Order: sequence, then structure tokens, then C-alpha cells
Amino acid sequence: MTTLIDHITNTIANIDGNTLSTARSAKLALLVLATYAPAKTRLHSEYDGYVSHHYTFIAKAAGGIYKNKKISTGSLAAINHDLDLFVIAGAYSKKQSLTKGYKLSSWLTASINNYLFDTYINVGYTDNEKCSLLKKAITKFDKNDKQRKGKGNLKFAVQINRKVLFELVKKISTLGTDGQLITSNDKNALIAKQALVMLENSNGKVLPRGWMAQPYIEVASGRVYGTGLHLQNACKETRTAALKGLYQLDISNAHYSILAQASAANNTPLQNIEFYIRNKQMVRATIAEDCMMELKDVKQALIALIYGASLSTKYLRTDKGVKQTAIFRICGSDEAYDALIQHHFFKGIAEDVKKGGSVMIDNAKAKTGNMYNALNKPISSSETLAKQTAHLLQGIEAQALDAVLTAAEVAVALHDGYVFYTKVSASFLETEIKKATGYNLTLEEETI
Repeated sequence: MTTLIDHITNTIANIDGNTLSTARSAKLALLVLATYAPAKTRLHSEYDGYVSHHYTFIAKAAGGIYKNKKISTGSLAAINHDLDLFVIAGAYSKKQSLTKGYKLSSWLTASINNYLFDTYINVGYTDNEKCSLLKKAITKFDKNDKQRKGKGNLKFAVQINRKVLFELVKKISTLGTDGQLITSNDKNALIAKQALVMLENSNGKVLPRGWMAQPYIEVASGRVYGTGLHLQNACKETRTAALKGLYQLDISNAHYSILAQASAANNTPLQNIEFYIRNKQMVRATIAEDCMMELKDVKQALIALIYGASLSTKYLRTDKGVKQTAIFRICGSDEAYDALIQHHFFKGIAEDVKKGGSVMIDNAKAKTGNMYNALNKPISSSETLAKQTAHLLQGIEAQALDAVLTAAEVAVALHDGYVFYTKVSASFLETEIKKATGYNLTLEEETI
């Protein structure tokens, strides 16, 4: 039974003049697939329509022997010269903190589009089969190859709504005679490609039909992140279609709530943050109107603030060069940035973040130059106040996630929420979170 990876591998292997083995072509196929339908986090920050890949991923895909020469990280260019798999933009620049951008050649994109449309769209929709899988989704070892701290887990695969994904592709895209997707904009093209790959990944060839693998790995803070094209990092439209009909619970203002409660418990109330928590929609709308910003950008700026983004400068000099700070990048202009950091709501919240962070750090467990969060994950005490604060907050958030994974059957773990196949009592899980963390966190419910 042919899979998309088989199709890409065979396509590469059959290019005239290709001297790569089938095994080498298969490794390249993984890079091709990751470029065709990338996670939104891999979209290139400088080159529109291009993808940024980590150099180790490229090295693994392009490594080995090609024309009797050893291949290094940059050797993809040598292969690409003969096989014309990628369009490569720019050059690596440490000074500017830029990577090369990658997108697929038109002919290869057309080949993949034709395969996916012929397999899943042109033949019409067929129903799912209901099955269960018991393998655990979160790997035993964390990103640093150490035993993970969390105890809870979830199934290796999630049952997705293939019918709604099928309808989404039909609604926003068609296939041109040249094999290229016809969509109204670049974002819809990415959404359609992600949906097509999810149809491929849930087609029953590897896992039971209707089920899609969703692996996770624990990172330095204790949070769990999806790897590859994952519902956690897919476009919202793709994720919503895949999970249509399921139930979602999100932690309301997780980090701000934790910070406010931790400070209050140590006799340091954060009045600006407490006001924001009580009046979230009004505060965001007021900032957006006063600063002439999009509401979604204000929300992202407030998230970046609690994650430790700098307000003292628009640019930071790092070991990789000069780059825009997170909040300046979100604002998109000098005028919006200057208005935002001087806005009384935003400025007051920023002051409280520093004050609350100092309180949490002063009361955190510390040993031999490290500070430990709620999941006993270390961070160097020499790190900035902002990074240490974020580490402590994320540890408690990860502890909350672990409590939910232990108490209920979770279909998908999101960054600050959970998806379930059936309705689960929010108050029950809030109680479980309180038992595990000591914090009162509110869960907001919605049907996807």
C-alpha cells in the first residue's frame, strides 16, 4: 500500500541522473514533506512562502555519500543542483540571525498535490473507523535525553474528523491543470496542505483509519511540545477542522493568574494584573483602540510580556547577531510599539510582572547555582529575572497539565489547554489542578 512518503521517495529516486540510493532518497523525502506542509512555527520570518529548517535536520536529510563525496550541512545545494527539489532563498547570516529559506520546486509541489488530490479529494469522502490505541504519546525521555518529570500521559494517536478536513480542502482550494494549488492567499494554501497531509496521516495505512499520530516531548521547563506537523502547532483553521465536534478546556490567563496568586500569598498583591484578570476583554480592547493595534496582536504582546519579552529596546544583540525583540516584532511599527509600552494598562501590567517575578524567584527552591520549578526542572540562577520567572510559571502550568492527564482521558494537549472526546467537568479538573499545584486556575469550555 503506497504512502505519501513512498510516493515522494519513488519520485526522487526516479529523477534522471539521480545517483542516490533508495534509502538516501527516503531521507530526503522527510525533508520534502516537512517543507511541503510545515508547522506554522517553521515559516520563515524573512522570506514569505519559505520554510526555515534546523541545520541538523538538513544535515541528516542530505548526509551520506553523493558522487563519492562526503556531505556536510551545506551539501543539500549539491544534491539540489542535480535534482531540482527545492527553491532556496538567501544565505545563512550569523550577524543578521538569518537562515536560508526553503520551498519546493514547482514540479515537485505539483507531484505531491496531484497524489493527495487523487487519493483524498477527487475520489470523494469515506467514513472513519473507530478504534483505540494504547501506546503513550509523550516520550519517556525529555529533549535533553533525561527522564521526563511528568507522570501523566495520553494516547499516541488522536481520532480526527476526516470529513471536515476534506470539506475544508474543497472549500478553500482547487487543483490547477499545472498541479499547483489555487487558493485566495498564501495562508489558505498552507492550511490546505496541512489538511491534506493530515488526511494522508490518518488514512489507515499505518495506524487505524481516522487516527493520526501525535507524539510529544517534554522540554526544559516541563511543558510538552508536539513534534513535527502536530495539531498543537498547526494553523488554527486546520486544527479546528481536525478536532470538530470535540470539547476543549483552556486555562484562563494561566501565567497571569499563577503570578498574581503567588505574589498575594507572599503579601505582595499585583493590583494591575488582578484588574486585568477581572477585566480581560475590556483591557485588551482599550489597548487595541488606543494604540491602533489589532486585538490579536495585543493578546500576543501580553503573552510575550509574561514570557519575559524585553521592553527596554526594540532590538537585541545576541551571539547570532541583531534581531527585533518579540513585542516590537508583534507591534510591527515604531508608532504602535511606542504607544503600547507607554499605555497605562500595559505599563502597569509590565511593572507587576517584574514585581511578581522577583517574589516567585525569592521563594523558589535553589541549589548549587540552579533554581528549580514545580516539576523540579532546573534553570541557572544567572539567567535574567524574566527567564527565571517564565521557567517557574511554565513549571506550574506543566504541573497543571500533568494533573489533567492523570485525572482524565485527554485527546490532545495544547499549550494552555486540553481537548477531550467527551465532555469533562471543568470544576472537577479545576479541583484536581488545585490539589496538584495549590493554585486556583479557571478552565474555559468550548465545543470545537
